[in-house]
Amino acid sequence: MGIVTALKFTPEMGAICVDQESWYLNRRRTLFNDILYPLNLPQFTQEFQINWVYGAVGNPNFHMEVIQKARKEIETKWKKGHFQNTVEIMTLSRIILKAFQQTWRRRIDDQIRFLYGFGADDLNRGYFLDSKGQKIPIKNSKIKQYALDCVNQKEKLFFGTLPTPNHICLIGVDPNQKFSAFCIKEDQGVLSFQSGGFESLGDGCYAGAMEMARTLNLQFLSDRRQGCGRNRGVLTLLSSILEASDHYAKIGGNIRMMILDAQQPQEIKELRDAPARIALEITKSYRAQILSQEQAEQMLADLIFHQNNWEAMEAQLFQTVSSRTALDKLLRGYKNIGELPTLPENHPFFGKEKQL
Repeated sequence: MGIVTALKFTPEMGAICVDQESWYLNRRRTLFNDILYPLNLPQFTQEFQINWVYGAVGNPNFHMEVIQKARKEIETKWKKGHFQNTVEIMTLSRIILKAFQQTWRRRIDDQIRFLYGFGADDLNRGYFLDSKGQKIPIKNSKIKQYALDCVNQKEKLFFGTLPTPNHICLIGVDPNQKFSAFCIKEDQGVLSFQSGGFESLGDGCYAGAMEMARTLNLQFLSDRRQGCGRNRGVLTLLSSILEASDHYAKIGGNIRMMILDAQQPQEIKELRDAPARIALEITKSYRAQILSQEQAEQMLADLIFHQNNWEAMEAQLFQTVSSRTALDKLLRGYKNIGELPTLPENHPFFGKEKQL
């Protein structure tokens, strides 16, 4: 969960993708954690023909609290009749922003109250009330300064800087706007529309954004606003994750991707587990220039949209690449695979007894 990326494929379709590597206090590494949740309430999404997905980086507990508060708020407003006729993703994203701000404020207030017995509101007014209701002024300058540092997230921690800040990327489809996306950053606390057609948040955000920009910069502005296409979009999104993993720490493991289509708002296509690993291997082969762009895009489409068996796709990958030896070395972590001695394609290593 070091990075979350999103990309618009067409005016009606887009996807969001996260990695599964995480670090606890910059010390313990795991490869099984991600923050990617569909936020749909079945009856609500069916009534308004919408769907949306919440992806994030940062503290998983923080984001779980945000999601729970947002779902409860949406369900309450829905039952009270606040939503009429149509609902746009922007409206629901504002509810997420409110839940984000409430959660952030609650955690800061709990931290100060745990340390000193008073909350953020007490700090602002300069005093707090004891159990008898009497005013106790806050006079100690060191306490006031440290409490202010907690509020501004500037306190000095013994274990160093905390991991990636809490950032959110939201994608969704609705009948009016079709596909749209938004982001919320902890240091800004506002809701931002994804106007450029892509988003990259987290530790490797710059490398991921550069990879997506390479694709978008090849298009004219009018074409870019329409998106880069479904098949090319999937390849670009996977390539951006790999680019970030190559150049930044705290990014890696497997990935999860969710794809939304306004023409099928009730359906979320999800890429995960073994098929996700094969998708990454296809993308690595393309990046290593042993698989053409057209071949990579078609294989990814067969894997994700046509739901071909991942084991069959793995076998097809080895049959399609220009050099099976190079692919074998690539997947085992070799660098400069073109400069290493390669076995001839008719070598017994590639016989039926030792098929890769």
